[in-house]
Amino acid sequence: MNRKPSISVLLATHNRAHLVPRAIRSVLQQSDGDLRLIVLDDASRDDTAAALEPFRQDPRVTLLVNEVGRGNSVARNRLLDAADSDWIVWLDDDDELLPQYIEKLRALIASRPEVGLAWSGAERVFHEADGERRDTLVWDEYWDGKSATDHMPLTHFSLCWGAAARLERVRAAGGFDERFVSTGDIDLALRLAANGTPYATLEEPLVRVHIGEGVSVSRDKRFHSALRLLMLEKNAAFLEAHPALLAHYRRHTMSGCYRDGDKAGARRMAAALWRSGQLGSAGLEMLLRFELVEPLRRPFRRSAG
Repeated sequence: MNRKPSISVLLATHNRAHLVPRAIRSVLQQSDGDLRLIVLDDASRDDTAAALEPFRQDPRVTLLVNEVGRGNSVARNRLLDAADSDWIVWLDDDDELLPQYIEKLRALIASRPEVGLAWSGAERVFHEADGERRDTLVWDEYWDGKSATDHMPLTHFSLCWGAAARLERVRAAGGFDERFVSTGDIDLALRLAANGTPYATLEEPLVRVHIGEGVSVSRDKRFHSALRLLMLEKNAAFLEAHPALLAHYRRHTMSGCYRDGDKAGARRMAAALWRSGQLGSAGLEMLLRFELVEPLRRPFRRSAG
C-alpha cells in the first residue's frame, strides 16, 4: 500500500487451509475498507500456502511465513514487528469480523482518543455433533486510565473478543511474553492496565467466534497450570492491588491446575482464596467437583470400561 492505514488486522494461522479464507474475507469485506491485513502462515504443513495465494493480489494484504513454528506468542510478536498502523486488531484464523467492526472501532477511537485498548461483544457459534448452537456476549465497559476501579472488566478480556489496541501501547508494554503458549493475551491486558492504558468496549457483537472446529495457533490450551501460575507471579503487584481481580484469576489458575492434574497447585490456590474470604460459590463448586465427585466417579468409569 502507498499510504499507511490507521488500522491493521493481524492474523496468524497454522494448518487451517479450510478455514483461514473465511477469516480473511471477513476483513476484506468490511464496510470501512481502509485497513491493512497482515497474515502470518506459522509453519503450516497443509495447503495453507495455496489457500492464501489468491489474496496476494489485494494491495491491502501482506503475507508472511514462519518456516518453524514456535507458538502463538512468537507469531503474534512477528506480526507486531510488521505492523506500522496506529491501531492493531487481532483476529484468530477460524473467526470472523462482522461487517461493521472496523467502522465501529474507528468511531470509538474518534470519540475517545485517550483509549488504548478495546474489545467488542461477540457472536459465538458452537460446532457440536448434533449441529450448531449460538449465543451472544456483550459488555459495556470504560476506564479512563485514572479513576479508581477494581478492573473486573478485564475478566471479560480475550483477544478473540474483537480485541484491538494502540500499537505504541503494546510495544511499550513489551509485546507478548513468548513463554506463553496460552494465557498470553490476559498477561498482556494486565500489563497494559498496570501501565495506565485506558480501555473501552464496543457495546455490540462485532466478531463471530467459532468454537469446536479444531485447535488454532491462538487456542493452544496446554500447560494450563504452569502458565496461569506464571501469569499470577508476573502480575502479582497489580493483582494484589485489586483483590477481586486477583480472586478471579486465582480461580482461573485453580481450574487449570485441576485440568493438568496438579492437585497440589489447585489446593494452594483454594487455600489462598479461602484465607482471603474469596473462594466463592464457583471456587467451592470446583473444589467439591475435583476433590470429591470426580474421585467417586473414577471407579465406576473403570468398571464400565
